[in-house]
Amino acid sequence: MSTNIDLQDIHTALTISGTTGFTGKFEALGGGEINDAYRLDCGDRQIILRVAKYEDQHTLQSEARALNLLNSPHIPKLIYFNGKSRIKGRLWILESYITGVGSSRLTIKQFTNLGVLLARVHRVSFNKKAKVNLRRQFVDICKMFGTESQLLDHPDPALKSLIQKAYEEFKQQQPLYDLITPALIHPDEKAALFNGYESGGGKIDEKRIKFWINFDKLGAAVFLYWRLNESTRDATPAQIGQYRVDFDNLVASLSS
Repeated sequence: MSTNIDLQDIHTALTISGTTGFTGKFEALGGGEINDAYRLDCGDRQIILRVAKYEDQHTLQSEARALNLLNSPHIPKLIYFNGKSRIKGRLWILESYITGVGSSRLTIKQFTNLGVLLARVHRVSFNKKAKVNLRRQFVDICKMFGTESQLLDHPDPALKSLIQKAYEEFKQQQPLYDLITPALIHPDEKAALFNGYESGGGKIDEKRIKFWINFDKLGAAVFLYWRLNESTRDATPAQIGQYRVDFDNLVASLSS
């Protein structure tokens, strides 16, 4: 599904945000499961407009809050976001455009720099005295797929058991979410990421990282069950087949 954004929609967003200089030129950059992105030519600068693909998709709200906290030349600047403003019924956000070169994989140096950057992000959260309620965060992530009581009494027995078990873990764990990527990268890349994180003032806790890996897996499993059994969103037979494989693998991994 595409948001089908046209020139008039872009002009509307720029007018609402007070952004000037738009030349009328824009490029669709594609998008993933939840957002579409467009690069807008504003003469002496390029900016990014991203629009949620679905009316019930609210992840841009979290992104806006995060960008508001950060100040780094390597992170886009938040230009405009308003949780009450919609384009074709969907949330949207304007961000600065950061130039770069596409890469299929980060270099070791880039993993080190990423670690330093993540440590900085976490220091910002700490300095702002950000409080993380894991139960509330999980419910918020999964609110499209049911209320808290529905999640705790999930129709899939395996997911029901895993969610109830996770609730006990929520009482004990602290956040270190951004470092869950070591499960997906090579040992030398993991070492570079961790070294960068520690050199940036962070402290590595492997137990907390493992918790967040499972937190992410459980959220993904809840989403995939919803996508397979309850969602009315379009999907090809190949996508449905892959969703089924991924769901089974996630549940098996969490149950082991």
